[in-house]
Amino acid sequence: MNCSNCNNPLNPDDLFCSQCGQKVSRGRQRAREFLKEGWNEFVRFDRRFFRTMLAILIPGKLTTEITSGRRARYIKPVKLYIGFSIIAISLLNFLVEHNEDFFDFDGKSSSNIEMEMAIDSQLMVVKNQIKQLSDTDIQNIKKASLEKLNLEHTDSVEYSLFGMGNRSGIDIVHIPVFFSKADFQNLNKTELFKKYGITSWLDIKLLKQQFRFQDKEGNYVTFIIQKIGICILIMLPFLALFLKLIYVRNDFYYSEHLIFSLNIHSFLFMLASVVSAIYIIEPALMDRGDVMIPSAILFVFYLFLSLKLVYKQSIFKTTIKFLIINLAYFYLAAFFFATLALISFLFF
Repeated sequence: MNCSNCNNPLNPDDLFCSQCGQKVSRGRQRAREFLKEGWNEFVRFDRRFFRTMLAILIPGKLTTEITSGRRARYIKPVKLYIGFSIIAISLLNFLVEHNEDFFDFDGKSSSNIEMEMAIDSQLMVVKNQIKQLSDTDIQNIKKASLEKLNLEHTDSVEYSLFGMGNRSGIDIVHIPVFFSKADFQNLNKTELFKKYGITSWLDIKLLKQQFRFQDKEGNYVTFIIQKIGICILIMLPFLALFLKLIYVRNDFYYSEHLIFSLNIHSFLFMLASVVSAIYIIEPALMDRGDVMIPSAILFVFYLFLSLKLVYKQSIFKTTIKFLIINLAYFYLAAFFFATLALISFLFF
């Protein structure tokens, strides 16, 4: 008799296949057997799920359990990471789409309002001073200002990659391209590029994406958010390699450092899911630090205790390595997220 699933030879008294683990079936499955098998699978998953949730809440426990060989009791680290990242990103997308001020490109923060009030006050003073000037004085001031600023393109429109002006301060790559206002209003993109001699594939691609970005910058934000989970997943092997180097004297395999990294980020996404859910339920809390600040502090302590309990070094060594790891993580994350932003800009 052979296994129905993998065709592996079976002994007469085998209950499960030694090759693939499938339960040996002596014939076609009846309704009772089908329901019993489904129930057993549900209970088994249910137990593993709650056992995993309890373990991940305790710093370092889930990693210690898995690296000690008790793997079957818990959800696999990659599955756990993917599950929590999907939940967190879905909630964050919902939060962004239903709260325009969350990533406030066009909205006004309290500091912006105060700045506008100060500018308005200064403008009123200037307005009163202008009233006392003659038309000739105003023209002379304007002419002098233009000459001082050397405005060679006073009738032009300037575009730059990630050109969001003063709204966000993002200006990663600056490619000045000047179009006259008349041409910009009357010509399509292809005609503009042809008239101004923009022939490079890259320049054309960047400028087309710039136009698209200005029209649909909100979509760009959600596009990036959807790729965060994948971006971090690609980054984790590099983080695990750094952990391997900094804990070179510890008897840890590279795979165990990777498990640790996955579990830490699973907890981070779980925490992000809770914070996003709170903001969805009570949007007014986004303007205060009552949720975000305690969550950030909680994660810092969770990471520190996880390093201490998993790698079992002194508090002094753990503190030093904790600071080094965070510094390295900052540069690693900055590189990967800048790359994500650029690739997303080119293809969103």
